[in-house]
Amino acid sequence: MSILIGKILKAQGIKGELKLDCYLDNVNSLNGISTVTIAGRRYKLNSVRNGSGFAFVRLDGINDRNAAELLKDWEVYADKSDIQLPDNRYFVEDVIGCKVYTQQGTYIGEVVDIEQYGSADVYSVVTPDGKTLSFPWIKQLEVGVDINNKKIIVNDVMLAQVSVYQDEN
Repeated sequence: MSILIGKILKAQGIKGELKLDCYLDNVNSLNGISTVTIAGRRYKLNSVRNGSGFAFVRLDGINDRNAAELLKDWEVYADKSDIQLPDNRYFVEDVIGCKVYTQQGTYIGEVVDIEQYGSADVYSVVTPDGKTLSFPWIKQLEVGVDINNKKIIVNDVMLAQVSVYQDEN
């Protein structure tokens, strides 16, 4: 399964290096990736370096600026299984659809969206009565996450402090 990992911003230098806006949590997450797909074509990922929050990558077969320029503005995909996430980090697509419960066992609802703001992801959960509850995903909130069983357990006291119901008007 492929996952979007970034977008090529421009050619960098004259030897075919590309500046990539990396959509993963950090550039280091690219280290386990051996091949990427751009415009339906697979490329071997030869090297990755970090530079001011961007990734600079070299691809097999892209050896000069002219070849690199042809890839400008294209999205870059990688096999999800090649991406090594740090502990307690998850792919957004794996969290969507998870059922949320308090540590007391009360069913809160199902995760339907995640907004990414940098300091904390904000989860939107549709409750059994059809309302939307939003809360920032902070360390103090997490009790347990079981992606395989699509279940998230949160600290009910902390949830009450940080959650808000969205106005449905």
